[in-house]
Amino acid sequence: MMGEYFWLYNKGRVLPRAEYGIILSAIFSLLICFANYYVKKDYNKQFCIRFVAGTLIFSLLFLRNDYVIHYKDYYTGTAQKDWEAQGKLVEKLSQNTDCVYVLNIISFIWSCLYFEPYEKPPEYFLSNFCFAGGWHTNSPFSKKVSVRLGIKNPMEDLLYKENVYYVKAAGDGIDSELLFLKQNYKFDAQVRIEDCVDGYNIYKFY
Repeated sequence: MMGEYFWLYNKGRVLPRAEYGIILSAIFSLLICFANYYVKKDYNKQFCIRFVAGTLIFSLLFLRNDYVIHYKDYYTGTAQKDWEAQGKLVEKLSQNTDCVYVLNIISFIWSCLYFEPYEKPPEYFLSNFCFAGGWHTNSPFSKKVSVRLGIKNPMEDLLYKENVYYVKAAGDGIDSELLFLKQNYKFDAQVRIEDCVDGYNIYKFY
């Protein structure tokens, strides 16, 4: 587990969901070893159960408090800053009602994550755009949005539908997407920049 932690650290991927998962796994493994040892020694089983449950509850409360102290302000600030820029962009894109925009999930990660379940997003949100990929792709809601926008296969539609465009941060490049289209759909596929808005390129594949 420590090896996995340091591997993630070197990759720059020590996120709360990874860090806390490793910590809880270590705690849970140690508790199982503890319980197994003392149960075999005929110690009080009720005490063992209470000790294991109490330790897990304490660990969860501690990690929750650690998140509030060390991560919440950071992520809230980052999300707010990125959404202010991305929100303005998608609002502008929503005015082009004849077009559909497929947003790169990495470039627009906070647009995807910003709203909590109890928050109402603005009216233009997902009005004429969807996200390319991500953990939510096969969710009923994402599928419903794709059907409403007439998107069956985002990558194929980017290539063959005239009104479908791809939006990605200007500094991230477009080579990987173009190579994918050449290898899977059209060997001589090309791409051009239709517009650049607030640091994001709007691409058209053909």
